[in-house]
Amino acid sequence: IKESRAAKNAPPATGLEAGYEIGKAIGQGGMGVVYEAVDRKLRRPVAVKMLRDEFKLNDEAKTRFLQEARTVAELSHPAIVDIHAIVEDERGVSLVFERLAGRTLDLILAERGRLKLPEIKRILQSVCGGLAYAHAHDVIHRDLKPSNVMLLDDGGVKLLDFGLALVDTTEGAPQP
Repeated sequence: IKESRAAKNAPPATGLEAGYEIGKAIGQGGMGVVYEAVDRKLRRPVAVKMLRDEFKLNDEAKTRFLQEARTVAELSHPAIVDIHAIVEDERGVSLVFERLAGRTLDLILAERGRLKLPEIKRILQSVCGGLAYAHAHDVIHRDLKPSNVMLLDDGGVKLLDFGLALVDTTEGAPQP
């Protein structure tokens, strides 16, 4: 009862916490940490990627982080993770992605060692389909590795982490 009274008397959440209930960390990359979260308004699970503390004051890192969001937002393909929002607040910049149920390929390989040829073909077909779609939209991933390939519980495959992608916005001139 004391906790619910304290929660009622607490100031309203602002920024990221106003829209999302942040849970535990579920992944980490070169520039960001990914947390499980729940969209408070839509009541759906999401993944929130936040810049790591050492990059929060780095304008170049923020620019690259925002470029990743814009790049993924322009790509709509079953094998590419969807982005829902960009949130900027006192904590910095956060990207809100669809929450995927599954495990990354690196974890599966560490556990099982080798995969069978039919499974490898299925995974590569999805990965290559997503990459071909990205390339057709002038985006080069540049960080394809097992930890950036998610095998979904429903059998799907998603490409993650377009943070190092090059985007060709003008003829012959890739952009970071």
